[in-house]
Amino acid sequence: MNEVFGFFISAFVIIFFARPVAVFFKIPTLVVYILGGILTGPSGLNIIRDIASLRYFYELGIILLMFSAGLELKLGTSGNSKISLKILYLFNMILPGICGFFYGLFAGKYFNIPASIFIAFYMITLFSSPAVEVTAHLFREFMKKMDYTKRIFSRQLIFSSVLADVTSLFIFTGITAFYVLKNPFDFMKFIVFAFVFFFIVLKGLPFIQEKVLSRIKGMNTSEDETTTLIMLVIIVVGIGAFLNIPPIACAFFAGISLANININRRVKNNIDFLTVNIFIPIVFIIVGAKVNLGIFGVAENFLLSVVTIIVFSLSRILSIYAVTRMYAFTPKESLGFGFSALPQLTGTIAIAIVSHDIGILPDVLFNSVIILSIITTILGPFFARLFLFPGIKGQEFEFFVEDFTHFDIKPFNLLTPICDIARKLRDTELSVYPVVDSNGIYKGVIHLDDVRDTMFNEEISCLVISADVIDNNYPSLERHATMQDAISFFTRRGIHAIPIVETVDGYPFYTGMLLLQDILPEMENIRK
Repeated sequence: MNEVFGFFISAFVIIFFARPVAVFFKIPTLVVYILGGILTGPSGLNIIRDIASLRYFYELGIILLMFSAGLELKLGTSGNSKISLKILYLFNMILPGICGFFYGLFAGKYFNIPASIFIAFYMITLFSSPAVEVTAHLFREFMKKMDYTKRIFSRQLIFSSVLADVTSLFIFTGITAFYVLKNPFDFMKFIVFAFVFFFIVLKGLPFIQEKVLSRIKGMNTSEDETTTLIMLVIIVVGIGAFLNIPPIACAFFAGISLANININRRVKNNIDFLTVNIFIPIVFIIVGAKVNLGIFGVAENFLLSVVTIIVFSLSRILSIYAVTRMYAFTPKESLGFGFSALPQLTGTIAIAIVSHDIGILPDVLFNSVIILSIITTILGPFFARLFLFPGIKGQEFEFFVEDFTHFDIKPFNLLTPICDIARKLRDTELSVYPVVDSNGIYKGVIHLDDVRDTMFNEEISCLVISADVIDNNYPSLERHATMQDAISFFTRRGIHAIPIVETVDGYPFYTGMLLLQDILPEMENIRK
Protein backbone atom coordinates (compact mmCIF):
# COMPACT_ATOMS: atom_id res chain seq x y z
CA MET A 1 0.00 0.00 0.00
CA ASN A 2 2.85 2.40 0.85
CA GLU A 3 4.40 1.71 -2.57
CA VAL A 4 1.15 2.59 -4.36
CA PHE A 5 0.68 5.71 -2.24
CA GLY A 6 4.25 6.81 -2.97
CA PHE A 7 3.71 6.24 -6.67
CA PHE A 8 0.59 8.39 -6.85
CA ILE A 9 2.20 11.19 -4.84
CA SER A 10 5.16 11.16 -7.22
CA ALA A 11 2.84 10.95 -10.24
CA PHE A 12 0.81 13.93 -9.00
CA VAL A 13 3.95 16.06 -8.67
CA ILE A 14 5.18 15.03 -12.14
CA ILE A 15 1.79 15.70 -13.77
CA PHE A 16 1.52 19.08 -12.02
CA PHE A 17 4.89 20.33 -13.34
CA ALA A 18 4.94 18.46 -16.67
CA ARG A 19 3.05 20.95 -18.83
CA PRO A 20 5.00 24.09 -17.77
CA VAL A 21 8.27 22.20 -18.30
CA ALA A 22 7.12 20.96 -21.71
CA VAL A 23 6.08 24.45 -22.81
CA PHE A 24 9.35 25.98 -21.61
CA PHE A 25 11.54 23.45 -23.45
CA LYS A 26 9.12 23.06 -26.41
CA ILE A 27 8.91 19.28 -26.08
CA PRO A 28 5.85 16.99 -25.86
CA THR A 29 4.38 16.59 -22.39
CA LEU A 30 4.56 12.81 -22.79
CA VAL A 31 8.36 12.99 -22.90
CA VAL A 32 8.35 14.90 -19.60
CA TYR A 33 6.23 12.13 -18.07
CA ILE A 34 8.79 9.52 -19.17
CA LEU A 35 11.70 11.59 -17.85
CA GLY A 36 9.80 12.09 -14.59
CA GLY A 37 9.33 8.33 -14.33
CA ILE A 38 13.04 7.72 -14.92
CA LEU A 39 13.95 10.37 -12.31
CA THR A 40 11.68 8.89 -9.63
CA GLY A 41 12.18 5.23 -10.60
CA PRO A 42 14.94 2.73 -9.80
CA SER A 43 17.32 4.49 -12.21
CA GLY A 44 16.87 7.77 -10.34
CA LEU A 45 15.67 8.61 -6.85
CA ASN A 46 14.13 5.13 -6.40
CA ILE A 47 10.87 6.57 -5.05
CA ILE A 48 8.83 4.37 -7.41
CA ARG A 49 9.96 0.77 -6.89
CA ASP A 50 7.20 -1.82 -7.22
CA ILE A 51 4.61 -1.14 -9.92
CA ALA A 52 3.24 -4.67 -10.19
CA SER A 53 0.11 -3.72 -8.23
CA LEU A 54 -0.69 -1.09 -10.88
CA ARG A 55 -0.63 -3.61 -13.73
CA TYR A 56 -4.32 -3.51 -14.67
CA PHE A 57 -4.49 0.28 -14.40
CA TYR A 58 -1.39 0.42 -16.61
CA GLU A 59 -2.78 -2.00 -19.24
CA LEU A 60 -6.10 -0.15 -19.41
CA GLY A 61 -4.15 3.07 -19.86
CA ILE A 62 -2.28 1.63 -22.86
CA ILE A 63 -5.59 0.58 -24.44
CA LEU A 64 -7.11 4.04 -23.94
CA LEU A 65 -3.88 5.62 -25.20
CA MET A 66 -4.12 3.80 -28.53
CA PHE A 67 -7.88 4.39 -28.77
CA SER A 68 -7.32 8.10 -28.26
CA ALA A 69 -4.52 8.07 -30.87
CA GLY A 70 -6.84 6.44 -33.42
CA LEU A 71 -9.68 8.81 -32.55
CA GLU A 72 -7.48 11.81 -33.39
CA LEU A 73 -6.94 10.64 -36.99
CA LYS A 74 -9.79 12.72 -38.40
CA LEU A 75 -7.93 13.93 -41.45
CA GLY A 76 -10.51 13.75 -44.19
CA THR A 77 -9.06 13.20 -47.65
CA SER A 78 -5.55 13.75 -48.92
CA GLY A 79 -6.74 16.24 -51.48
CA ASN A 80 -6.00 16.56 -55.19
CA SER A 81 -2.26 17.05 -54.99
CA LYS A 82 0.54 16.53 -57.46
CA ILE A 83 2.60 15.19 -54.56
CA SER A 84 2.00 11.45 -54.81
CA LEU A 85 0.84 9.75 -51.63
CA LYS A 86 2.13 6.43 -52.97
CA ILE A 87 5.65 7.78 -53.45
CA LEU A 88 5.63 9.35 -49.99
CA TYR A 89 4.39 6.07 -48.50
CA LEU A 90 7.26 4.27 -50.25
CA PHE A 91 9.88 6.59 -48.75
CA ASN A 92 8.15 7.13 -45.40
CA MET A 93 7.28 3.51 -44.61
CA ILE A 94 8.52 0.84 -47.01
CA LEU A 95 12.18 1.87 -47.49
CA PRO A 96 12.84 2.59 -43.78
CA GLY A 97 11.01 -0.65 -42.95
CA ILE A 98 13.32 -2.63 -45.24
CA CYS A 99 16.33 -0.97 -43.58
CA GLY A 100 14.90 -1.90 -40.20
CA PHE A 101 14.40 -5.52 -41.21
CA PHE A 102 18.00 -6.01 -42.33
CA TYR A 103 19.33 -4.10 -39.34
CA GLY A 104 17.28 -6.39 -37.08
CA LEU A 105 18.83 -9.46 -38.70
CA PHE A 106 22.31 -7.95 -38.29
CA ALA A 107 21.75 -6.89 -34.67
CA GLY A 108 20.25 -10.24 -33.74
CA LYS A 109 23.22 -12.13 -35.15
CA TYR A 110 26.02 -9.77 -34.10
CA PHE A 111 24.74 -9.22 -30.54
CA ASN A 112 23.50 -12.81 -30.13
CA ILE A 113 19.87 -11.83 -29.50
CA PRO A 114 17.51 -14.85 -29.39
CA ALA A 115 14.74 -15.13 -32.02
CA SER A 116 16.47 -12.67 -34.35
CA ILE A 117 13.84 -13.11 -37.08
CA PHE A 118 11.21 -11.68 -34.72
CA ILE A 119 13.56 -8.82 -33.86
CA ALA A 120 13.93 -8.15 -37.61
CA PHE A 121 10.16 -7.94 -38.08
CA TYR A 122 9.84 -5.81 -34.96
CA MET A 123 12.39 -3.39 -36.41
CA ILE A 124 10.11 -2.94 -39.42
CA THR A 125 7.43 -1.52 -37.12
CA LEU A 126 9.99 0.69 -35.38
CA PHE A 127 11.72 2.11 -38.47
CA SER A 128 8.56 2.61 -40.53
CA SER A 129 6.17 4.30 -38.12
CA PRO A 130 6.77 7.99 -37.27
CA ALA A 131 4.93 9.77 -34.45
CA VAL A 132 2.05 11.42 -36.31
CA GLU A 133 0.97 13.39 -33.23
CA VAL A 134 4.38 15.10 -32.96
CA THR A 135 4.73 15.78 -36.70
CA ALA A 136 1.18 17.14 -37.00
CA HIS A 137 1.67 19.44 -34.00
CA LEU A 138 4.91 20.77 -35.51
CA PHE A 139 3.33 21.66 -38.85
CA ARG A 140 0.23 23.02 -37.14
CA GLU A 141 2.44 25.45 -35.21
CA PHE A 142 3.62 27.02 -38.49
CA MET A 143 0.52 26.38 -40.63
CA LYS A 144 -0.25 30.04 -41.37
CA LYS A 145 3.39 30.82 -42.13
CA MET A 146 4.06 28.00 -44.61
CA ASP A 147 3.86 28.59 -48.32
CA TYR A 148 1.47 26.54 -50.44
CA THR A 149 3.98 23.88 -51.50
CA LYS A 150 5.21 23.22 -47.97
CA ARG A 151 1.67 23.10 -46.62
CA ILE A 152 0.54 20.54 -49.20
CA PHE A 153 3.67 18.43 -48.77
CA SER A 154 3.37 18.47 -44.97
CA ARG A 155 -0.25 17.31 -45.22
CA GLN A 156 0.67 14.48 -47.56
CA LEU A 157 3.56 13.54 -45.28
CA ILE A 158 1.13 13.27 -42.36
CA PHE A 159 -1.25 11.13 -44.43
CA SER A 160 1.55 8.77 -45.42
CA SER A 161 2.56 8.59 -41.74
CA VAL A 162 -0.98 7.58 -40.79
CA LEU A 163 -0.87 4.81 -43.41
CA ALA A 164 2.53 3.78 -42.06
CA ASP A 165 1.10 3.58 -38.53
CA VAL A 166 -1.76 1.38 -39.71
CA THR A 167 0.59 -0.86 -41.70
CA SER A 168 3.03 -1.25 -38.82
CA LEU A 169 0.21 -2.27 -36.48
CA PHE A 170 -0.90 -4.92 -38.98
CA ILE A 171 2.68 -6.21 -39.13
CA PHE A 172 2.94 -6.15 -35.35
CA THR A 173 -0.32 -8.08 -35.06
CA GLY A 174 1.09 -10.74 -37.36
CA ILE A 175 4.39 -10.89 -35.46
CA THR A 176 2.77 -11.40 -32.07
CA ALA A 177 0.30 -13.96 -33.45
CA PHE A 178 3.03 -16.10 -35.05
CA TYR A 179 5.20 -15.77 -31.94
CA VAL A 180 2.34 -17.04 -29.76
CA LEU A 181 0.82 -19.63 -32.13
CA LYS A 182 4.05 -20.92 -33.74
CA ASN A 183 2.04 -23.30 -35.97
CA PRO A 184 1.93 -21.99 -39.61
CA PHE A 185 -1.56 -23.48 -40.20
CA ASP A 186 -2.94 -21.81 -37.06
CA PHE A 187 -1.25 -18.59 -38.14
CA MET A 188 -2.98 -18.65 -41.56
CA LYS A 189 -6.34 -19.15 -39.86
CA PHE A 190 -5.50 -16.24 -37.57
CA ILE A 191 -4.74 -13.96 -40.55
CA VAL A 192 -8.16 -14.67 -42.06
CA PHE A 193 -9.97 -14.11 -38.76
CA ALA A 194 -7.95 -10.95 -38.05
CA PHE A 195 -8.79 -9.33 -41.41
CA VAL A 196 -12.47 -10.14 -40.97
CA PHE A 197 -12.34 -8.79 -37.42
CA PHE A 198 -10.68 -5.50 -38.42
CA PHE A 199 -13.11 -5.07 -41.32
CA ILE A 200 -16.07 -5.55 -38.97
CA VAL A 201 -14.56 -3.09 -36.49
CA LEU A 202 -13.88 -0.42 -39.12
CA LYS A 203 -17.33 -0.73 -40.72
CA GLY A 204 -19.45 -1.97 -37.84
CA LEU A 205 -18.59 0.42 -34.99
CA PRO A 206 -19.68 3.57 -36.86
CA PHE A 207 -22.96 1.85 -37.79
CA ILE A 208 -23.57 0.75 -34.18
CA GLN A 209 -22.77 4.22 -32.86
CA GLU A 210 -24.73 6.26 -35.42
CA LYS A 211 -27.68 4.00 -36.25
CA VAL A 212 -28.27 1.97 -33.09
CA LEU A 213 -26.89 3.44 -29.86
CA SER A 214 -27.66 7.07 -30.73
CA ARG A 215 -31.37 6.19 -31.02
CA ILE A 216 -31.74 4.34 -27.73
CA LYS A 217 -34.03 6.21 -25.37
CA GLY A 218 -32.46 7.49 -22.19
CA MET A 219 -29.01 7.99 -23.76
CA ASN A 220 -29.27 11.71 -24.26
CA THR A 221 -26.25 13.06 -22.38
CA SER A 222 -22.61 13.29 -23.38
CA GLU A 223 -21.71 11.23 -20.28
CA ASP A 224 -23.95 8.38 -21.52
CA GLU A 225 -22.35 8.50 -24.96
CA THR A 226 -18.85 8.59 -23.45
CA THR A 227 -19.58 5.52 -21.33
CA THR A 228 -20.99 3.73 -24.39
CA LEU A 229 -17.90 4.45 -26.50
CA ILE A 230 -15.55 3.24 -23.77
CA MET A 231 -17.62 0.06 -23.38
CA LEU A 232 -17.50 -0.51 -27.15
CA VAL A 233 -13.72 -0.28 -27.05
CA ILE A 234 -13.53 -2.73 -24.13
CA ILE A 235 -15.80 -5.16 -26.00
CA VAL A 236 -13.68 -4.89 -29.16
CA VAL A 237 -10.50 -5.47 -27.14
CA GLY A 238 -12.11 -8.45 -25.37
CA ILE A 239 -13.14 -10.09 -28.66
CA GLY A 240 -9.69 -9.35 -30.09
CA ALA A 241 -8.02 -10.99 -27.08
CA PHE A 242 -10.08 -14.13 -27.73
CA LEU A 243 -8.63 -14.15 -31.28
CA ASN A 244 -5.05 -13.45 -30.03
CA ILE A 245 -5.11 -9.93 -31.53
CA PRO A 246 -3.04 -7.42 -29.49
CA PRO A 247 -5.23 -5.05 -27.43
CA ILE A 248 -3.36 -1.98 -28.69
CA ALA A 249 -4.20 -2.87 -32.31
CA CYS A 250 -7.87 -3.43 -31.43
CA ALA A 251 -8.11 -0.11 -29.59
CA PHE A 252 -6.29 1.80 -32.34
CA PHE A 253 -8.56 0.50 -35.10
CA ALA A 254 -11.63 1.13 -32.93
CA GLY A 255 -10.48 4.75 -32.63
CA ILE A 256 -9.90 5.07 -36.39
CA SER A 257 -13.34 3.61 -37.15
CA LEU A 258 -15.03 6.23 -34.96
CA ALA A 259 -12.78 9.15 -35.94
CA ASN A 260 -14.83 10.43 -38.86
CA ILE A 261 -18.37 10.02 -37.57
CA ASN A 262 -20.30 12.79 -35.89
CA ILE A 263 -19.33 12.42 -32.22
CA ASN A 264 -20.45 15.14 -29.85
CA ARG A 265 -17.57 17.51 -29.04
CA ARG A 266 -18.30 17.15 -25.32
CA VAL A 267 -17.93 13.39 -25.64
CA LYS A 268 -14.47 13.86 -27.12
CA ASN A 269 -13.62 16.25 -24.29
CA ASN A 270 -14.73 13.62 -21.77
CA ILE A 271 -12.57 10.99 -23.47
CA ASP A 272 -9.63 13.40 -23.55
CA PHE A 273 -10.07 14.06 -19.83
CA LEU A 274 -9.95 10.33 -19.06
CA THR A 275 -7.01 9.60 -21.34
CA VAL A 276 -4.87 12.75 -21.52
CA ASN A 277 -5.28 13.85 -17.90
CA ILE A 278 -5.47 10.54 -16.03
CA PHE A 279 -4.47 7.31 -17.76
CA ILE A 280 -1.86 8.47 -20.28
CA PRO A 281 0.30 10.35 -17.72
CA ILE A 282 0.25 7.30 -15.43
CA VAL A 283 1.22 4.99 -18.33
CA PHE A 284 4.19 7.10 -19.41
CA ILE A 285 5.39 7.64 -15.86
CA ILE A 286 5.33 3.86 -15.34
CA VAL A 287 7.20 3.39 -18.64
CA GLY A 288 9.87 5.78 -17.37
CA ALA A 289 10.03 3.95 -14.03
CA LYS A 290 10.57 0.66 -15.89
CA VAL A 291 13.65 2.02 -17.66
CA ASN A 292 16.86 0.50 -16.36
CA LEU A 293 19.74 2.80 -17.22
CA GLY A 294 22.12 0.49 -15.40
CA ILE A 295 21.82 -2.00 -18.25
CA PHE A 296 23.88 0.34 -20.43
CA GLY A 297 26.82 -0.08 -18.05
CA VAL A 298 27.71 -3.14 -20.11
CA ALA A 299 29.71 -2.00 -23.14
CA GLU A 300 27.95 -4.35 -25.56
CA ASN A 301 24.50 -3.11 -24.47
CA PHE A 302 25.57 0.51 -24.77
CA LEU A 303 26.96 -0.13 -28.26
CA LEU A 304 23.73 -1.85 -29.36
CA SER A 305 21.68 1.12 -28.14
CA VAL A 306 23.89 3.72 -29.85
CA VAL A 307 24.03 1.81 -33.13
CA THR A 308 20.24 1.30 -33.11
CA ILE A 309 19.59 5.01 -32.58
CA ILE A 310 22.09 6.05 -35.28
CA VAL A 311 20.91 3.55 -37.92
CA PHE A 312 17.27 4.37 -37.20
CA SER A 313 17.84 8.14 -37.41
CA LEU A 314 19.83 7.96 -40.64
CA SER A 315 17.27 5.71 -42.37
CA ARG A 316 14.37 7.99 -41.41
CA ILE A 317 16.06 11.29 -42.22
CA LEU A 318 17.68 10.19 -45.49
CA SER A 319 14.49 8.52 -46.79
CA ILE A 320 12.45 11.70 -46.41
CA TYR A 321 15.40 13.82 -47.59
CA ALA A 322 15.51 11.82 -50.83
CA VAL A 323 11.80 12.18 -51.61
CA THR A 324 11.72 15.91 -50.81
CA ARG A 325 14.65 16.51 -53.18
CA MET A 326 12.57 14.77 -55.87
CA TYR A 327 9.97 17.53 -55.38
CA ALA A 328 12.56 20.30 -55.76
CA PHE A 329 12.84 21.37 -52.12
CA THR A 330 16.20 22.86 -51.15
CA PRO A 331 18.73 20.66 -49.27
CA LYS A 332 18.06 22.65 -46.10
CA GLU A 333 14.28 22.25 -46.40
CA SER A 334 14.70 18.55 -47.21
CA LEU A 335 16.73 18.07 -44.04
CA GLY A 336 13.99 19.87 -42.13
CA PHE A 337 11.32 17.52 -43.45
CA GLY A 338 13.62 14.58 -42.72
CA PHE A 339 13.93 15.59 -39.07
CA SER A 340 10.17 16.21 -38.87
CA ALA A 341 9.62 12.51 -39.62
CA LEU A 342 12.15 11.37 -37.02
CA PRO A 343 10.16 11.42 -33.72
CA GLN A 344 8.87 8.18 -32.19
CA LEU A 345 6.36 8.28 -29.35
CA THR A 346 2.89 6.85 -28.72
CA GLY A 347 2.70 3.91 -31.13
CA THR A 348 6.39 3.04 -30.80
CA ILE A 349 6.25 2.89 -27.01
CA ALA A 350 2.97 0.95 -26.96
CA ILE A 351 4.35 -1.67 -29.37
CA ALA A 352 7.63 -1.85 -27.42
CA ILE A 353 5.74 -2.43 -24.16
CA VAL A 354 3.68 -5.31 -25.57
CA SER A 355 6.67 -6.82 -27.40
CA HIS A 356 8.69 -6.74 -24.20
CA ASP A 357 5.89 -8.18 -22.09
CA ILE A 358 5.39 -11.23 -24.35
CA GLY A 359 9.12 -11.87 -24.73
CA ILE A 360 9.94 -10.70 -28.26
CA LEU A 361 11.94 -7.66 -27.17
CA PRO A 362 14.84 -8.23 -24.73
CA ASP A 363 15.50 -5.78 -21.89
CA VAL A 364 18.37 -4.02 -23.64
CA LEU A 365 16.32 -3.27 -26.78
CA PHE A 366 13.26 -2.24 -24.77
CA ASN A 367 15.33 0.29 -22.84
CA SER A 368 17.02 1.39 -26.07
CA VAL A 369 13.66 2.05 -27.74
CA ILE A 370 12.49 4.20 -24.81
CA ILE A 371 15.71 6.24 -24.93
CA LEU A 372 15.38 6.46 -28.73
CA SER A 373 11.84 7.82 -28.35
CA ILE A 374 13.00 10.52 -25.93
CA ILE A 375 15.96 11.59 -28.09
CA THR A 376 14.11 11.65 -31.43
CA THR A 377 11.06 13.42 -30.02
CA ILE A 378 13.25 16.20 -28.65
CA LEU A 379 15.78 16.56 -31.47
CA GLY A 380 13.43 15.90 -34.42
CA PRO A 381 11.17 18.97 -33.97
CA PHE A 382 14.14 21.11 -32.86
CA PHE A 383 16.11 20.59 -36.07
CA ALA A 384 12.94 20.62 -38.20
CA ARG A 385 12.17 24.13 -36.90
CA LEU A 386 15.80 25.14 -37.44
CA PHE A 387 15.94 24.03 -41.09
CA LEU A 388 12.34 24.58 -42.22
CA PHE A 389 11.39 27.73 -40.33
CA PRO A 390 14.61 29.59 -39.43
CA GLY A 391 13.94 32.78 -37.50
CA ILE A 392 10.16 32.27 -37.64
CA LYS A 393 8.27 32.19 -34.38
CA GLY A 394 5.58 29.54 -34.20
CA GLN A 395 2.08 30.59 -33.24
CA GLU A 396 0.52 29.70 -29.93
CA PHE A 397 -2.17 27.04 -29.74
CA GLU A 398 -5.12 27.97 -31.92
CA PHE A 399 -8.26 26.19 -33.07
CA PHE A 400 -8.35 25.49 -36.81
CA VAL A 401 -11.35 24.94 -39.04
CA GLU A 402 -10.36 21.34 -39.81
CA ASP A 403 -10.60 20.50 -36.09
CA PHE A 404 -14.38 20.89 -36.33
CA THR A 405 -15.00 19.92 -39.96
CA HIS A 406 -17.43 17.12 -40.87
CA PHE A 407 -15.54 15.21 -43.54
CA ASP A 408 -18.40 12.71 -43.77
CA ILE A 409 -20.86 15.17 -45.37
CA LYS A 410 -20.75 14.37 -49.07
CA PRO A 411 -21.58 17.00 -51.73
CA PHE A 412 -24.04 16.85 -54.63
CA ASN A 413 -22.96 16.98 -58.24
CA LEU A 414 -23.95 19.86 -60.51
CA LEU A 415 -26.05 17.45 -62.58
CA THR A 416 -27.87 15.77 -59.67
CA PRO A 417 -31.68 16.06 -60.13
CA ILE A 418 -33.72 17.59 -57.33
CA CYS A 419 -35.72 14.35 -56.97
CA ASP A 420 -32.50 12.50 -56.07
CA ILE A 421 -31.54 15.25 -53.65
CA ALA A 422 -34.92 14.93 -51.94
CA ARG A 423 -34.39 11.21 -51.33
CA LYS A 424 -30.96 11.79 -49.81
CA LEU A 425 -32.00 14.67 -47.56
CA ARG A 426 -34.85 13.02 -45.67
CA ASP A 427 -32.89 12.88 -42.40
CA THR A 428 -30.69 15.95 -42.82
CA GLU A 429 -30.83 18.97 -40.53
CA LEU A 430 -28.71 21.20 -42.78
CA SER A 431 -30.23 24.26 -44.37
CA VAL A 432 -27.59 24.35 -47.14
CA TYR A 433 -25.82 21.58 -48.99
CA PRO A 434 -22.54 21.78 -50.99
CA VAL A 435 -22.37 21.25 -54.76
CA VAL A 436 -19.28 20.22 -56.77
CA ASP A 437 -18.49 19.43 -60.37
CA SER A 438 -17.34 16.05 -61.67
CA ASN A 439 -13.75 16.79 -60.51
CA GLY A 440 -14.74 17.59 -56.93
CA ILE A 441 -14.25 21.33 -57.36
CA TYR A 442 -16.57 23.34 -55.12
CA LYS A 443 -19.17 25.39 -57.03
CA GLY A 444 -21.60 26.65 -54.39
CA VAL A 445 -24.52 25.49 -52.26
CA ILE A 446 -28.16 24.57 -52.56
CA HIS A 447 -30.54 26.23 -50.09
CA LEU A 448 -33.22 23.76 -49.08
CA ASP A 449 -35.71 26.62 -48.80
CA ASP A 450 -35.14 27.34 -52.52
CA VAL A 451 -35.88 23.78 -53.64
CA ARG A 452 -38.58 22.76 -51.16
CA ASP A 453 -41.49 23.52 -53.51
CA THR A 454 -39.72 21.78 -56.39
CA MET A 455 -38.99 18.70 -54.27
CA PHE A 456 -42.70 18.13 -53.69
CA ASN A 457 -43.64 18.63 -57.33
CA GLU A 458 -43.15 15.20 -58.89
CA GLU A 459 -43.66 16.50 -62.43
CA ILE A 460 -40.66 18.83 -62.46
CA SER A 461 -38.46 17.62 -59.57
CA CYS A 462 -36.55 15.22 -61.83
CA LEU A 463 -36.17 17.85 -64.55
CA VAL A 464 -34.45 20.45 -62.35
CA ILE A 465 -30.79 19.84 -61.47
CA SER A 466 -28.44 21.31 -58.87
CA ALA A 467 -26.87 23.71 -61.36
CA ASP A 468 -30.29 25.36 -61.88
CA VAL A 469 -30.69 26.42 -58.24
CA ILE A 470 -27.09 26.79 -57.05
CA ASP A 471 -25.94 29.79 -54.99
CA ASN A 472 -22.46 30.75 -56.24
CA ASN A 473 -21.98 33.58 -53.75
CA TYR A 474 -22.35 31.62 -50.51
CA PRO A 475 -19.17 31.92 -48.38
CA SER A 476 -16.64 29.11 -47.98
CA LEU A 477 -13.50 28.73 -45.90
CA GLU A 478 -10.06 27.27 -46.51
CA ARG A 479 -9.25 24.13 -44.56
CA HIS A 480 -6.26 25.74 -42.82
CA ALA A 481 -8.23 28.83 -41.72
CA THR A 482 -8.60 29.54 -38.00
CA MET A 483 -11.84 29.40 -36.05
CA GLN A 484 -11.61 33.16 -35.56
CA ASP A 485 -12.07 33.44 -39.34
CA ALA A 486 -15.08 31.13 -39.15
CA ILE A 487 -16.72 33.12 -36.36
CA SER A 488 -16.69 36.24 -38.54
CA PHE A 489 -18.87 34.35 -41.07
CA PHE A 490 -21.19 32.85 -38.48
CA THR A 491 -22.01 36.30 -37.13
CA ARG A 492 -23.83 36.99 -40.42
CA ARG A 493 -27.54 36.38 -40.33
CA GLY A 494 -28.82 33.04 -41.59
CA ILE A 495 -25.46 31.26 -41.82
CA HIS A 496 -25.39 28.01 -39.81
CA ALA A 497 -23.08 25.91 -41.99
CA ILE A 498 -20.00 26.74 -44.10
CA PRO A 499 -18.40 24.59 -46.83
CA ILE A 500 -14.69 23.91 -46.26
CA VAL A 501 -12.40 23.80 -49.27
CA GLU A 502 -8.74 23.23 -50.06
CA THR A 503 -7.26 25.23 -52.92
CA VAL A 504 -5.04 23.15 -55.22
CA ASP A 505 -3.52 24.77 -58.32
CA GLY A 506 -6.02 27.60 -57.97
CA TYR A 507 -9.10 25.34 -57.75
CA PRO A 508 -11.16 25.05 -54.53
CA PHE A 509 -11.71 21.33 -53.86
CA TYR A 510 -14.50 20.54 -51.41
CA THR A 511 -13.39 18.73 -48.22
CA GLY A 512 -16.26 19.01 -45.69
CA MET A 513 -18.72 21.19 -43.77
CA LEU A 514 -18.33 23.33 -40.65
CA LEU A 515 -21.50 23.54 -38.54
CA LEU A 516 -22.35 26.31 -36.10
CA GLN A 517 -23.89 23.83 -33.64
CA ASP A 518 -20.48 22.13 -33.21
CA ILE A 519 -18.55 25.25 -32.28
CA LEU A 520 -21.07 26.86 -29.92
CA PRO A 521 -20.03 24.70 -26.92
CA GLU A 522 -16.37 25.65 -27.56
CA MET A 523 -17.00 29.34 -28.31
CA GLU A 524 -15.48 30.55 -25.04
CA ASN A 525 -12.26 28.57 -25.61
CA ILE A 526 -12.05 29.66 -29.27
CA ARG A 527 -12.28 33.35 -28.40
CA LYS A 528 -9.45 33.14 -25.83
